Amino acid sequence: MLKKILYFTLLIFILAYFYLIFDYYYSKNNIKQISLNRLNYDEVLKTSKKNLSFLKNDTDNVINYNSGYNINEKRKIKRNFWELIKINE
Repeated sequence: MLKKILYFTLLIFILAYFYLIFDYYYSKNNIKQISLNRLNYDEVLKTSKKNLSFLKNDTDNVINYNSGYNINEKRKIKRNFWELIKINE
């Protein structure tokens, strides 16, 4: 009996919690505040876009390609894996 009362109060608390969350989220005051924040954010973006300065492109001929790859391909290292198996036989 005590277990059922505990479960029932727990269920009531959970339902009250979700009801209060949804009630606050869908309230007119919250919706109005969200829309004001979105409008304010758009205005801040518009003003910050106007104040942006353009930078000169100074990235011409910056990439230096490594030509050392061809040197490493010429040297082939002999792998000793198969020789290790032959020794153990």
